[in-house]
Amino acid sequence: MRILFLSFIPIIRHVGGMQKVTDCIISEMKKRGHEVIVVYYEKRKIPVDFQFPCQHYYLDTTEKPLEKCLSEWGKIIDHFKPDCIINTSSYIQKSCFLLKNTPQEIQKITINHLQPFQGIEHTKVSHQYISAHSPKFMLIRLLAKYVPSLLGNFYVRSEKKLFKNILQYSDKYCVLTNGYIDRTLKYYPKVEKEKLFAIPNPNPYWDDNSLPEEKQNIILYVGRLSNYPKNLISFVRVWQRLERSNPDWRAVVVGTGPILNQTKSYCEKNHVSRISFEGQKRNVQDYYKMSKIVCVTSFFESWNMSLVEGMNYGCVPVAYQSYEATYDIIDHQKNGFLISPFSEKEMADRIQSLIDHPDTLCEMSQNAVEKAKKYSTPIIVDKWEQAINC
Repeated sequence: MRILFLSFIPIIRHVGGMQKVTDCIISEMKKRGHEVIVVYYEKRKIPVDFQFPCQHYYLDTTEKPLEKCLSEWGKIIDHFKPDCIINTSSYIQKSCFLLKNTPQEIQKITINHLQPFQGIEHTKVSHQYISAHSPKFMLIRLLAKYVPSLLGNFYVRSEKKLFKNILQYSDKYCVLTNGYIDRTLKYYPKVEKEKLFAIPNPNPYWDDNSLPEEKQNIILYVGRLSNYPKNLISFVRVWQRLERSNPDWRAVVVGTGPILNQTKSYCEKNHVSRISFEGQKRNVQDYYKMSKIVCVTSFFESWNMSLVEGMNYGCVPVAYQSYEATYDIIDHQKNGFLISPFSEKEMADRIQSLIDHPDTLCEMSQNAVEKAKKYSTPIIVDKWEQAINC
């Protein structure tokens, strides 16, 4: 089968979650004999030593109008003759335009790598960290604080419009969990339900079973350094509650983002010690291997790769249950903990219980490894093959 992945950016595995999971799916599909290419349309700097998982084609929509790229898009379609196009950019109008101008006989599937109608329930608390550097963002923060329902309704209306447009030119629409199907139906009940289906993200390290005999006393954060929506400051404050009582433990932050210096300043000002900021790492699995607990404090997420990735290496996951996918990933009190949004005290208490009871921590660690196997790349690609062939 010939499969074309349509993406707004090139698939560079170590740059982001969408790229990482798409790389996994493409690589497994190629192993199974499928012909795969990627077409992307936003210019990005590509590392000199990087090798793409498959042939990439760039539509230069940066330098010229999208309409001018239609002939090149048509040439790629005519040359490759795809049986299926998987659009990984669910709410970008350029993708919608290209799907619109694609022969109807080619199957088109759009995958939403985000939580539908993201975090509307948490508008008030999540928007307090938006940087108000302009009148626009000052207004957004004020609305979020005093009339969050008004701002939330605006977001819903905006997303409905985008969702309606992309759905019009997609034969099927994939989300990451059945909970997101329910969420979509809640906010957009007019949707053609038969178009919706759910496939979770794959575990990119499913075939790596090199678990260390001894882990270090590390509580790990992996992700973009932002307070919206990642809520990094909450992770820091949770660690702040734990550090004095646990002198032989430390916190490690892996990733980069706009609030790195701001977060370091907070730690210095409030005397938060034994927390290290490691920057962006290509081999993040090295940190999972050495850590005992992986922590996610986001206001909302799509799937959050760091949970399953950490579980693969025996990290016990602790996360706010602020989005539906957490219920798929974590079985509460069996292989991790689900925490009430956004109770830093409850999260700190749950982590402390793991520290105080190493036998429970060890048992949960083993259960986490078993749960991560459910999301191995071959199992997920089986689901994709079924979806494409239906």
